[in-house]
Amino acid sequence: MRAQWDLKRFVDTALFFNGPEQVLKRLVPPRRRAASDTIWDPTVQPPMLDFGPLDDVVMGGVSESSFEISTSRSSDTAGEESTVGVFAGTIRTENNGGFAGVRSRSLSPPLRLAAKSGIRMRVRGDGQRYKLIIRDSYDWNGIAWALSFDTTREWSVVEAPFNDLVPTLFARRVPGAKLDADRITTLQLTLSKFEYDGRLNPAFAAGPFRLELGKIEAY
Repeated sequence: MRAQWDLKRFVDTALFFNGPEQVLKRLVPPRRRAASDTIWDPTVQPPMLDFGPLDDVVMGGVSESSFEISTSRSSDTAGEESTVGVFAGTIRTENNGGFAGVRSRSLSPPLRLAAKSGIRMRVRGDGQRYKLIIRDSYDWNGIAWALSFDTTREWSVVEAPFNDLVPTLFARRVPGAKLDADRITTLQLTLSKFEYDGRLNPAFAAGPFRLELGKIEAY
């Protein structure tokens, strides 16, 4: 099926991640980063990671997503409110599409996490299977180190050990690759109809989706 492609959204995506300001930041000598296990906290402003949408519009598709800081109410009887990040949108499979994501702008300096075992995050989803993706290079289409995780409508903790991350290029495994955990440049969350090596995501469903995100930290 074919659907009308959104050129403006494609340009906005390109400028968000690779506009002149972002290119200049990567050329300027990096400042020192304070030592901390916390990678991202929705209550901290300005944000520790600056997320922007990276949807299949970059490949001609028409899926659409956003990332916002919002207030979430717990599902128990107390109904307590908390501040969370919300990755939400609509997946459509026209134009050979079928993925939506949010990716952080490149970190300069990169995160130095070689002394840690992995990354931990608190999530609440909609029953779909998502991916956490990290990169250890400033190459736009460099190796993406991925871990798939399932969600429920209750809060859960996802741990992504560095040793369990799958090295991929365009969702295909890259044999023999080794992660440089002292050079983590971006983090990304993705919902895709594909798992790895052309296999389908067994929990994928086109249409609206929503993933709530609490704190991200190294452990």
